[in-house]
Amino acid sequence: MSRWWARWRVALRIAWRDAGRNKARTALVVAMVALPLLAGTTLITVLGSSYPTLATIAGAELGTSVQARLEATACGEGMVQNIEGSQMSCMGEPVDPPDHQALLDAAFGSDLVEVTDTVGVLTTPDTARRWNVREVDLSALPGVVEATAGRLPTSPGEALIGEPLVAAFGGIGDSLEVVVGENTIAVEIVGTSADLQTLSFAVTEPDSQYLYLAPGTLPSVEYDHRLWFVAGDQPVTWEQVLELNESGFLVTSRDVLLDPPPASAVPFNGVNEDDLRMTAYIGGIAALLLIEVVLLIGPAFAVGARRQARYLAQIAAHGGAPRELRRIVLASGVVTALAGGVIGIALGLLGGVVTYLVLAHTQSALPNLVLPTWELALLLALALLIGLAAAWIPARTASRADVVATLGGRREEATPRRGVARLGVAVAVLGALTAALGALIIQPAVLIGGVVLLEVGIILSAGGAVALLARLAPRVGVAGRFALREAARHRTRTGPAVAAVIAAVAVASTLMVYVASTARADQNAWDPLLAEPTVVVALSRGLTPTSGAQVIGEIADETATEVSFEAMHVVTALKTGDPATGDVAYVDMEPSPDLTCPWEDLTDAERRTDPRCNVTLHSGPFGTIVDDGSLVTALGVVDANAVDALASGGVVVPSDLFVWADGQAHLRIDVMDAASPDAGEVQMMTADAVVADWSDRLGSLIISPEVAEQIGLETVTSGALVVSAQPLTDTEVARIAGAFYEIDEQSQTWRDDPPDPGRDRPMAVALLTATAVALVATGLATGLAGSHIAADLATLLAVGASPRTRRRISAAQAVVIAGTGAILGGLAGMALGGVVVLWERQQGQWPDFPFVVPWQLWALVAVIPVVSAVCGYAFTRSRLPLVRRIAE
Repeated sequence: MSRWWARWRVALRIAWRDAGRNKARTALVVAMVALPLLAGTTLITVLGSSYPTLATIAGAELGTSVQARLEATACGEGMVQNIEGSQMSCMGEPVDPPDHQALLDAAFGSDLVEVTDTVGVLTTPDTARRWNVREVDLSALPGVVEATAGRLPTSPGEALIGEPLVAAFGGIGDSLEVVVGENTIAVEIVGTSADLQTLSFAVTEPDSQYLYLAPGTLPSVEYDHRLWFVAGDQPVTWEQVLELNESGFLVTSRDVLLDPPPASAVPFNGVNEDDLRMTAYIGGIAALLLIEVVLLIGPAFAVGARRQARYLAQIAAHGGAPRELRRIVLASGVVTALAGGVIGIALGLLGGVVTYLVLAHTQSALPNLVLPTWELALLLALALLIGLAAAWIPARTASRADVVATLGGRREEATPRRGVARLGVAVAVLGALTAALGALIIQPAVLIGGVVLLEVGIILSAGGAVALLARLAPRVGVAGRFALREAARHRTRTGPAVAAVIAAVAVASTLMVYVASTARADQNAWDPLLAEPTVVVALSRGLTPTSGAQVIGEIADETATEVSFEAMHVVTALKTGDPATGDVAYVDMEPSPDLTCPWEDLTDAERRTDPRCNVTLHSGPFGTIVDDGSLVTALGVVDANAVDALASGGVVVPSDLFVWADGQAHLRIDVMDAASPDAGEVQMMTADAVVADWSDRLGSLIISPEVAEQIGLETVTSGALVVSAQPLTDTEVARIAGAFYEIDEQSQTWRDDPPDPGRDRPMAVALLTATAVALVATGLATGLAGSHIAADLATLLAVGASPRTRRRISAAQAVVIAGTGAILGGLAGMALGGVVVLWERQQGQWPDFPFVVPWQLWALVAVIPVVSAVCGYAFTRSRLPLVRRIAE
């Protein structure tokens, strides 16, 4: 062991001194190693801090001293839960619920704090809203609910209100009435509570979603209790939790949270397997990024090995074995990787802490700060792996160099093996097929694995692509011929650089294809409400048809001088919801029995093409529209038959599927009472129907006033349609929105615009990122080439070549590397884009997902070699001092 360490100590000392002599190259490599570790450490810190720890959950759910929170569920025996008490699985058959109260009284006695939950209507002279009401003795539960202002309710008739309700119902000192069933209770607000945004992943019920009442406030009637707290000093153990699970209780225990049982003792873990899809995504992306980093750093180590060539040859001449030479070059990777790892981790921790402190003052505050522990050792090992992987090929090349040729100033290049390129092509093809298979069977792990295999295959075949391209050398000029042949001779340098460009362009091209295809799919799926540019106004509170028409007419006259629209149409619809009571009604069309989709008798392909199975119904922005024919006539959306049907008391439906054999439509009206959901009513009625061939996004069903009267629901003015010859500007839309806001603060106004492609930003990011990576890879490779061809350039200058020749050769080398990588990367990106399109089609949501190759992809392929050539020409010195050259 001591001998092994002594050898590495010498190699590390040499590497350290070399790093000090070449500060610029060392800083570049350290920065490239540090960047992914900085991002990884910051991400781990933020993600770890985004999920509350068990101790944080205990404080949020159980306050400072409460022992447990018990919630009755509909599960019978066999229920299992996670440690936090936030998730459960019902494993057994449903059974009649036990007497929860008696069971808990026997188990916890006087330590049990009962919670009464109900739903009431909060009312003031100006507003009313249905809300959750909870009566509980908060003084017995310190810290469970906190008052952000005022105090907790302690006497009957006192209430704690959530901050979101203060604007509508008043704050501390104000009064409101709570209607519960047939009882009306007057309460006084003595405090406010906040929404626990920072604990959204853990807190079951945010405080602000309840109106808390002091004990004795609600009328003395029988309530179904579902929630209890256990106070006192006796902890609720995991064994007790399992016993309570058998009776259908979901339990959050302080003792369990602060001293959790082993994972093997939690039955929930055995029946709920982890979803590995996200792990596959993250692992595949991380693998691609690490491969890219290794490819970019590799040429930098090759530069160092090249400059150390004479020094390494001297060590070999004095008896140094090839493994000693490899160790010296690998030590350079160790030194720079460790330095980059330590710096990246330190900056990542700082970034995570800063992110936590910044978010602490926003609505997206993190629940707690959790710094990584064992992950840091893993990240440092990852940095070491990156450095060793990047230095391996230069180390292997240095150990095989001809000592005599190197000491004599001559170059000795090893003959590349053709089998490597062939293997790379085979692996790339296998990766592409695997990725396509993953898309077909909808398995993300298989798809990501195929992409990684494709990347590895590209790396292995990059050198072969350069050699194949070198056959064009006789057909180009001096600079191009020199660059092609020199690149082919030094594949260990150009191969990784070309592979890095290919990988970067492939990823960027895949993103471009996906973004462009998604934009086209959205565009194809968009169906405008009306043929003309339209602004939609939806009112939150229904006005009577008469008053609504009058108000909207006044707004039209008021805004006509500032907004250039053609007409503002009043839309009347059925009132299918009452915000004050929570009662809602649904009006649906029943398909004809003869035309109902035989879903179980068809295959997936047949279902996609059968029109009976592909009917999309729209409620539209207004719900079920009520019209006597005047609105559709003014809008010009239906034919004369549909107008006559509405005028004569019928309905308009979007498809023959909803016209029965008797020529009528059968309507189903479901009326639900929020106070008694099980007592809902179902009403059926028929009406003469006409099929309209029009865009039904305005509403699939249009009924006449006569049908609306038969249904028995109230008819209200639900909004307006503003039609213009040209699309209205943002200022004009804002003017209309402001006018409606004055009569209804909850009104919504928007343009019926086609979907915004929104692809400019990701396209630009992909273009810039891929170009930057390509420039870095090309710059490293051409920089290394400069040290290789210095003697050749000196000879060319000596025999009469112009000073610009060196710049042209450098530009040609950049074109060879960047151009080869850009073309092959673009092709690979289109192939991967096709795989992604196949994935989207197989998912079923987009069976006709298009394959689009945007112009930005071609721009990327063209820009990278051009920019690389310009940079190579501009940053290369024309004149080179003559050096002594020994003939080879």
